[in-house]
Amino acid sequence: MEVIIINNQSEYVCLGSCHAVISEGEYKNGLTVCGNETCENKGDPFVKGHKCENCGATYKEGQIHNCS
Repeated sequence: MEVIIINNQSEYVCLGSCHAVISEGEYKNGLTVCGNETCENKGDPFVKGHKCENCGATYKEGQIHNCS
C-alpha cells in the first residue's frame, strides 16, 4: 500500500529505530539530533519528514513511503 501524507505542519524525524518525531518549534529551539540511547542513529540529525500512521516508519519529506 502506498501512503502519501500531506499536512500543514513541519515535522522532523529520526530515520533510526526509535522513529522519533519532533515539531519544527522543537527543532528551532535546538533539539536537532537524536538522543535516544537505544537508537542506532543516536547523534544523527533529525530530518524534515513524516511518520507513517499505518506502520510507524519514518521517512524524509518528498519521499514516497510504501508500507510493507
